[in-house]
Amino acid sequence: MYLQSVQAYGPTLSGVGLVPIIGGLIPTSIIVGGFMTRLGSYRWAIWSGWATIIVSTALLIILSHTTPTYGWILIFLTIGPSHGLVLTSLNFALQALAKERDGAYAAAMGLDEHVAKDAEAFILVLNSMPDSAEMVSYRVAYAEAFRNLFEVLLGVAVLAGVASAFIKHASMDRALDSEHVLNEQEENSKA
Repeated sequence: MYLQSVQAYGPTLSGVGLVPIIGGLIPTSIIVGGFMTRLGSYRWAIWSGWATIIVSTALLIILSHTTPTYGWILIFLTIGPSHGLVLTSLNFALQALAKERDGAYAAAMGLDEHVAKDAEAFILVLNSMPDSAEMVSYRVAYAEAFRNLFEVLLGVAVLAGVASAFIKHASMDRALDSEHVLNEQEENSKA
């Protein structure tokens, strides 16, 4: 929306504008996944991921209508890797923290190894399969994986809701104290 509203890009160019984010997210996810597998540890990636998300989100604050193309591209390049760290590390954490009976769902959504390696691409195959017990078992595995994901999202929402209880109260009923005022005569004459 920033690219369309502030930079006045059309939908296609705005979509192209997301390439720096995706271009950083995917390679980071792959590299971090390899490091976590080799090191047998995921917490470092979660911590560094959230730290870099904070920095990359803070950088978004400096975007304005005068930000040159290279400026928002550089900022967008910081977003992808930070999210790549968190998304990948949280997947590893879910697998590590899952009960043994749920390990298959956490690691591979209960699918065969060849399917689990490319679960997203398998959706096309799944949707073209005839009704069968195998097809139903795949759908059940996907549903269970999404249920687990939604449970995690619920936990995040509950945590955010609890944290919101500590927001300081401030009255919204106060006079405007600003040098910026709307001149009604100018507005009426323009109409």
